[in-house]
Amino acid sequence: MSQHLNEDEAKLVDFLTGSCDEQQSRDIHRRLSQDAEFRRLHDELSNTFAAMDLLPEAEPPEDLTQRTIARVRSHRQTQAILAREEASRRPLRPTFRLRELAAMAAVFVILGSVMVPMVRRAQTAASIDTCAYRMGQIGAGLLTYANDNDGYLPIATSERRPWLATNEAEPASNSAALFQLIRQKHVQSPTAFQCPSVESGPLVVTAGMTDFPDAQYVSYSYQHAVGDNPVSIHNQDFAEVAGEMAILSDSNPVFEGGRFHPDRLSATASANHNHTGQNVLYLDMHVDWASDPNVGVNGNNIFLADGVREYTGFETPSSPTDSFLLPAFTNSPSREAAGGQD
Repeated sequence: MSQHLNEDEAKLVDFLTGSCDEQQSRDIHRRLSQDAEFRRLHDELSNTFAAMDLLPEAEPPEDLTQRTIARVRSHRQTQAILAREEASRRPLRPTFRLRELAAMAAVFVILGSVMVPMVRRAQTAASIDTCAYRMGQIGAGLLTYANDNDGYLPIATSERRPWLATNEAEPASNSAALFQLIRQKHVQSPTAFQCPSVESGPLVVTAGMTDFPDAQYVSYSYQHAVGDNPVSIHNQDFAEVAGEMAILSDSNPVFEGGRFHPDRLSATASANHNHTGQNVLYLDMHVDWASDPNVGVNGNNIFLADGVREYTGFETPSSPTDSFLLPAFTNSPSREAAGGQD
């Protein structure tokens, strides 16, 4: 391509200086009428000649063509250097106009308003599904525990003690009942007791532990298991209502943090899933999602003892089929002082 350009330049220099014969002139005229690139080169050389005063001489020297091409190239290089220098001094111009940027910003805002909620809903749905799966693991553990213990589900303690922190007696932590599933290896992974929507760390189980060391390790509320009145899966009272008898759910919002919150008596959902509802495990060991707490036997509120509005920590279910899911974890001054160890 470079050689072809040199030949064209030489022909045009001869043409402009009157050094070509008649046939060559006709050929150049023909190309000028047909070849836009050749015509552009002709105009450029013609302008250069005018600028450098290289009009034809009566007797042009033999090396006129070579000298002219050299001068043309030198002129081109100078112009290119000046153009680059000028470009470096000019401030950068935006690639997009302000109107285009505003339109793009509006598109991103619209996409964000659509996509972000969709992503959040997908994450929430995935968290609920994982939570339900973990409850199913607990249900399987409760069933094998019951089969090994004459049909009885685990209890936290046989002593009659308050399940809320009071000044009268050392409270019993209802979650100790669930911890037995770990101690006796009915549930292999402690992670099963942690709702994926709740921030928590890994639990390392050590010898001598009788309960979860902190509330972060157990996200679920279990049926009242304080006192010598364990639930039996063989109890005839449950024969027809096992599918309605709730025994575990996402953390009870009325007693969050192991404290009674009177202002939350009408709470409809656990905080585990942003107060949208809760997973519930029933005595027949199936798990279901509920948007409100009235999903026990005959529409029983699973977060409260039937008919009770004031709580001191000594309340018990009003009947064998009254679901009353206690706080997931109750700390006490002595446990806090001991770092969560009994």
